[in-house]
Amino acid sequence: FYWSNSGDDTCFYIVSIGNKIGLIDCLGRVVFPIIYDEIKNLWNDIHVKTDIRVKKDNLYGLYHAEQQILPIKYDWIGLVLTRSSSKYDYCINASQNGCWGMYDSHGSLILPHDYDEINYEPTNTDEGFLVNLNSEKK
Repeated sequence: FYWSNSGDDTCFYIVSIGNKIGLIDCLGRVVFPIIYDEIKNLWNDIHVKTDIRVKKDNLYGLYHAEQQILPIKYDWIGLVLTRSSSKYDYCINASQNGCWGMYDSHGSLILPHDYDEINYEPTNTDEGFLVNLNSEKK
């Protein structure tokens, strides 16, 4: 697959040995070693973002291009598109030991892993998150 890197189209290929996969660029340089069970670009428009979720030994981590944002220690990782003053960004929803937490797009913790559920709830005037703690919405 392809994604844009500094405005230039750079191609990357998923490669495998046995049941493990990795990522190399068009020049054959290793981007991610062949140690993962899954490598997935989390955006439909891969020319906008380069957020790559990796899975190894049933745990997930997150990279932005080649920089690690979250280490491989989560049960699940997903991205949530957010809006603030007509600007779009995203947060990272992550589950660890059955509890959900949230990180900003740089991997800094916003909400600790104390919640049964976290949902983004945009409104016309503001933005916010709806959390479910012990089956009670907050």
